[in-house]
Amino acid sequence: MSGRDVTQLPVYLALAYFKVAVIAEGVHSRHAQGITVGSGFDRAGASVPKLVDAGLTALRSRRIPSQGA
Repeated sequence: MSGRDVTQLPVYLALAYFKVAVIAEGVHSRHAQGITVGSGFDRAGASVPKLVDAGLTALRSRRIPSQGA
C-alpha cells in the first residue's frame, strides 16, 4: 500500500463518468443532426444513461464520515 488518501476517489470517478456522458451526448446530438456521420455514432446516445448511472453509483459508494471524525 502506498498510504495515499483515496477517500475522494469515488467523487473523481463520478466526475469522469459524467464528463464522458456529456461527450457522448454531444456526439449523439451531432449525429442526430447529420453533422457527424460514420459507423458507431448512432449508438453513442445509448451509452449516456449507463454512464450517468455509473457516476451515480460511484457517488453512492462513498462512506459518510461519522460526526466525531
